[in-house]
Amino acid sequence: MNKTATSFALNILMLLLPAFSLFGQQAPRVFPELFHSPREMAIYRGPLPVDEQGRPDWYFINQEWVSWEIVPDISPDHFQVGEQEIWVRIVPDSLKMADPGLYLYGIYDAVEVYHNRHLLKRLGQMHESYFNKLYDEVLVVPIPGRRAQEPVYLHLFAEFPDRIGVSQIAYVSESASFDALVRSEMTKMIMGILIFFAGLLMGVFLKRRRHDLNFVLSFAVFNLCVGMYVTASSDIRSFLLNVPLFWHVCATIGFFLFPVGFYAFVEHTVGKGYRGIIGILWRLHLVIWLPMVILDFIDLIHLDRLMTLYQFFLIGEIALAAVGISGTTIMNTANGRIFLIGVTIVGGFGLHDILLDMNLIRSKTDILHWGAFWFIMLLASLVERRFVFLQQELAAYSGDLETKSRALEATNSQMALHRETLEKRVRDRNLDLTRKNRDLTETLDELRETQRQLVLRERMASLGNLVAGVAHEVNTPVGAVNSAADVAGRCIRQIKNAINQAGDLALLREDPNFRKWMDLLQQNVRVMREGGARITRIVKSLRDFSRRDEAEFQKANLHEGIESALTLLQHELKNKVRVNTRFEDIPLVDCHPNELNQVFVNLLMNAVQAMPEGG
Repeated sequence: MNKTATSFALNILMLLLPAFSLFGQQAPRVFPELFHSPREMAIYRGPLPVDEQGRPDWYFINQEWVSWEIVPDISPDHFQVGEQEIWVRIVPDSLKMADPGLYLYGIYDAVEVYHNRHLLKRLGQMHESYFNKLYDEVLVVPIPGRRAQEPVYLHLFAEFPDRIGVSQIAYVSESASFDALVRSEMTKMIMGILIFFAGLLMGVFLKRRRHDLNFVLSFAVFNLCVGMYVTASSDIRSFLLNVPLFWHVCATIGFFLFPVGFYAFVEHTVGKGYRGIIGILWRLHLVIWLPMVILDFIDLIHLDRLMTLYQFFLIGEIALAAVGISGTTIMNTANGRIFLIGVTIVGGFGLHDILLDMNLIRSKTDILHWGAFWFIMLLASLVERRFVFLQQELAAYSGDLETKSRALEATNSQMALHRETLEKRVRDRNLDLTRKNRDLTETLDELRETQRQLVLRERMASLGNLVAGVAHEVNTPVGAVNSAADVAGRCIRQIKNAINQAGDLALLREDPNFRKWMDLLQQNVRVMREGGARITRIVKSLRDFSRRDEAEFQKANLHEGIESALTLLQHELKNKVRVNTRFEDIPLVDCHPNELNQVFVNLLMNAVQAMPEGG
C-alpha cells in the first residue's frame, strides 16, 4: 500500500472537514428574517364532508364541535402511522407585508391550499399517483391581501400511510422570498447547468481525442449526474421548468448514480486500486441502488425514506475509495498528484454534504457542485498539460521526421540519378538488341531466300532430270513411230505400184513381193500403234503426276500413282535397277493425289540414287 498517497488523502480530508464546520448552523430554505410563523396550526384527522359539487363543506368545518387538534408544526415526524389524509388549519399572525404568501417546503405527498373557501393551489394528486413526488418542492402560494388574516386550510394526502405532512410552513412576502431564493440559489442553478454541459462537452472532446470509450463514458456519467442533481436540487428549478416529477427524476438519478460514474472514472484513470476495491465499489453501488431508483420510479418505494441508509453507505464507499486509491502509484507523477487532489476535493465536498444532510456538522449550504466544478477544472488542466506534452512530442517527432525527410530526399535524388543512368543503359541495350534483331532478321530472310533458291534449284534439277527422262522416253516411241511411218510410206508406194501393174487381183495376191510389202506394212502399223500407246501412257503418267486439277483432298488409286511414277522414271530405272511390282487389292485412299505422286517420285529417285551400282 502506498503510504504517501494515503497520508496525502487523509491530510486533505482533515483540512477540509474542520473548514466545513466553520460555516455555522444550516439556514432554512430562505432567509429567516423573511419568515413569519403562523399564530396557530391545527389539524383534523381524516377527510371532511363535501358538498354537492365535491368541495369541502365549509359549514361543517366552522362548527365549534368539530375536533381540531392544535399542533406546534405539521412535519411528517409528528403524525401517526396509518394516517393518509389530514386537514390543516393555519391562522396567521398580523401580516403587514403588501404581498403575503404561504411558504411550503417538503410536501408529503400532495396538497390543496384553500383560502376564503377558494382553492388557491393544488400540487400533486389527491389519490395514489406516480406524480406525487413533491418532498423536494418549494411552493409559495400568493394570498389575497384584503382577507389575508383569514385562516388558510391545507388538504394533505399521503401516498403511503406512514408519512404525511409538510416540512416547513411560514408566511412570507412573495416578492421578497422570490428575490431571496434567486440570490441564494441562482449560483447553484447556474453551476449545475454548467457542470452538466461541461461534462457533455468534455466527453465529446475526450472522445475526439481518441480516449478509451469506458473512460469517456464514466467521466460523462459522473458530470451529467452531478449536473442533474445540482440543478434539480436548486429551489428555483420550478422557475426554469415547472414540472415537479421531471426534477424529482433528475435529482434521483443524479444523486444515487453519480458515484458509479465517479468510481468508474477513477478506476479507468488510476487502475482498480488496492485489491480491486475501486472496481468493486462502482459495480456494487450500481447493483444495489439502480434497482432502488427503478422501484422509486414505478412508485413501489420512496427513496427519501432510505436517505439515511444511503448516506452511511456513501460514507463507507468514500473510506474504501481512499484505501483503494492509496494502493496505486498515482503519486509518482505530477499529473497523478493533480488528479488525486481533484478526487480528494470531490470526495471531501461530497462527504461534507452527506454529513450536512445528516445534521452531523454545521454549515450554511451544500458544496458538492463546487467540488465537481473544481474537479472538472483540474481535469481540464490535466488535459491541457497532456495536450502540451503531446504538442512537444509532436514537435520533436516533426523535427525528426523533417530530418528523415531531408535524408530521404537526398536518397531519392541519388536513386533518381541511378535510375536515369540505368534507364540510359537499358535504352542503349534495347537499341543494340533492336539492331542485332534487325540484322538477325535480315540474315534469316537471306537464309530463307537462299534455302528457297536451293530448294528451287534442287527441284529444277530434279525436274530437269525428270523432263530429260520423260523426253527420252517420249523420243524413243516417237523415233520408232517415225521410222515405222517412213517404212509404211515406202510399203504403201510399193503396194500402190504393184496394184497399178497387176491386171488381176488374184494374181496380185499370189505375188510374193506384194505379200512381203503387205506384211511389212502391217508390222510397221503395229509398231506405230505401240509407239502411240507408249506415248499416250507416258503423257497420262505425266498428267497423273502433275494433277493440277486435283489439288483438293479426294479419293485416289495408289496403284495408278505408283504406275505413273514408274512410267515417268523409266529412263532412270531401266538401265540401273530392276523394279518388281506387286500390288495388293487396296481401296481408294483419301489424299492429295498430286502431292502423293511427288512423294512416290521422290522415293523412287532416292532409291535409284542410293544404288549407284544398280540392283
